[in-house]
Amino acid sequence: MVPGVTSVSAVRSTLLALLFSLVTLGIGAAIGYVSLRGSVDQGWVSSPDSAPSFATIFITNVGTAFLLFSGVVTVGISALFGGLALGGFIGATFTVAAGTVGTAAAAGSIGWYAPLEFAGFIVAAAGGFSPAVGVLLRKSGESRRAAYVSALPRAGLFALVSVGMLGIAAGVEALIIGGRS
Repeated sequence: MVPGVTSVSAVRSTLLALLFSLVTLGIGAAIGYVSLRGSVDQGWVSSPDSAPSFATIFITNVGTAFLLFSGVVTVGISALFGGLALGGFIGATFTVAAGTVGTAAAAGSIGWYAPLEFAGFIVAAAGGFSPAVGVLLRKSGESRRAAYVSALPRAGLFALVSVGMLGIAAGVEALIIGGRS
């Protein structure tokens, strides 16, 4: 049994935290995608001199996930704004790639790792939202502090799952990008 994740209210809190993070990153991605669509300048395109290593990809992604997870100490605020910013960056980056090589080629080049990477970020943001959601859905008579503290194990589980997902995605990404060079 995982503490804090076995009751019906814990499942409801978990699903709501995941929904908040999915909506936040999704809105950001849509805004980022739409904001640059049709305005890609070929001069923006550059290729790195070498493929990034697994460690570089993993450390970058885990740092980003920890920004989203920091919502644990900001009552979800940093998860909200970090998720919107990250989603915007992802959407804008995809727009530039699609404008450069075409949508199908851009999606095909990231299709093996980006969905898992994005899901890892959603899970990290859900961890950041988890204590705040716990307070919103607290039981009658339960203090805000008790609800917040009781959601921390669930938030920690989200963080662990996110890091695992990002590790797998980073490994796949490093293999794919390394194979192109």
